[in-house]
Amino acid sequence: MTQFAPILAADPAPTPLASPWPRAPPPVKLDLRHVSFRYGHRLAVDDVSMPVYANRVTALIGPSGCGKSTLLRIFNRMYERYPHQRAEGKALLDGVNVIGHAVGAGELRARVGMVFQSPMSFAMSIFDNVAYGARLYRDRSRQELNELVERSLRRAALWDEVKAPAASDDEQDAPAPPARAAALRMSCKSGRGSLDGTPPSERRLVRLQLQWDP
Repeated sequence: MTQFAPILAADPAPTPLASPWPRAPPPVKLDLRHVSFRYGHRLAVDDVSMPVYANRVTALIGPSGCGKSTLLRIFNRMYERYPHQRAEGKALLDGVNVIGHAVGAGELRARVGMVFQSPMSFAMSIFDNVAYGARLYRDRSRQELNELVERSLRRAALWDEVKAPAASDDEQDAPAPPARAAALRMSCKSGRGSLDGTPPSERRLVRLQLQWDP
């Protein structure tokens, strides 16, 4: 009589041994050291120190009015036009303090951009919206701008929605701001606001712009 050996369950895969060497953290892109901010005599941000890592998404979460947007505005000195607003401490972008005047505002804003909850398009075509910052930063040929605008719109997952003839339609340039930020290949892009009520295509763009460029 034929005898069959019992079928045994396979042994579970052995648990891999933990590496004795800890994984190195990603490099710090923006290092905040004792950063405070004042609107006149009112203290809005008080002694914030934190690292912002390269190639990671960093979220600031808190109730309305707690200073999240104020902290973001410090990164590219959006407050400078208002004489009674001032930042204190250090915000080191790649080791350079951007609070103060060691870095010019134009150079800083070419590297650190802001994408707002509500689209802020200029009264011009999608093409000109996307190319606006790149034109200010340095002279480019028309061919270079064409390639840059298409590449930026593709990075923002918008090219199929706005390519010609829609690219010349001023009524459709609301999605342009994220692509405008992408056109400069900024080192840091900040975003603010909730995604509630935002169309799925625009949610995709906001999430994209909250990431660091590799």
